[in-house]
Amino acid sequence: MRGQAKQAISGRGETFAAIDLPRIKAEESLTAKAYSALKQAIIKMDVYSSAAPVMLDEREISERIGVSRTPIREALAKLEQDGFVRVAPRRGVVIVRKTKREIIEMVQAWAALESMAVRLLIETADDTEIAGLRALMDKFSAEHRPDENVSDYSAANIAFHQMIIRLSNSSVLAEMTDNLLLHVRGIRALTIGRHDRAKRSIEDHLAIIAAIEQRDIACAERLSRDGLSCAAIHGNKSQAARTRALADFKQGRVRILVATDIAARGLDISELPHVVNFELPHVPEDYVHRIGRTGRAGLRGQAVSFVSREERDRLRAIEKMLGRSIPVAA
Repeated sequence: MRGQAKQAISGRGETFAAIDLPRIKAEESLTAKAYSALKQAIIKMDVYSSAAPVMLDEREISERIGVSRTPIREALAKLEQDGFVRVAPRRGVVIVRKTKREIIEMVQAWAALESMAVRLLIETADDTEIAGLRALMDKFSAEHRPDENVSDYSAANIAFHQMIIRLSNSSVLAEMTDNLLLHVRGIRALTIGRHDRAKRSIEDHLAIIAAIEQRDIACAERLSRDGLSCAAIHGNKSQAARTRALADFKQGRVRILVATDIAARGLDISELPHVVNFELPHVPEDYVHRIGRTGRAGLRGQAVSFVSREERDRLRAIEKMLGRSIPVAA
């Protein structure tokens, strides 16, 4: 008998699986309903536009929702545990505002979560769904500039980030970002109109969209996480994708263009300040074509190459062709 009991507890489930258990249909409690309603209401509030504390009145909430104060009190207790509110003795319930350091950490956390969402989005979303991201940014143009329509752009900016999370189809990411949204949205709404941030923000968003449209997971993740806009050109890209990536780079919508030797010749990009070779070409003449993308028309430019031990013969061949040595940094 002891052996049979041990077998049942071990997790193999031979005995338990034979029991016919009916499914239980749980009804959501009033406390759960109140918690959900209050949480969504708080998330939508702007608690950072004024220095005055934002207070909640338990009696008013009870009257507006139409339930007794007991489930309201229980819902507020749970919201306090989750960090949304704080019960202040003799003052009531105040919505929690975070410090500047805490908000910076939240923005960083959101960026990390969004980079995960971008990967899932690219793997699962269809082109029509992805087009919704571009549609949010297409509302803005030279006639309707983000920096001149800050309120409109602020709303579109938040909707953009929320759409990325939603298109990931991850309930876990949705729940985690929900708990950050109140504070991230509040601080972005306050700062988006300062120091050309709206202009730079839409450029970053367009770069993320371009990477998503190209199904470039690595680039889209990096952009969402670090904000360095990039595009890629290589033989596996369609001609249309290559043309779009090059156009985005020329027009400043992306700051970094990653390319194979397919882009070594025939590219005319004005005022390109830097070229980086991550490996030396096998043919010395290709080195000249690569670094020739910068320092054109009398302008200054810088070309940097990474050289491994295995590539030293290639470096010597390049120096021989050039008739001079190339400075090497250890």
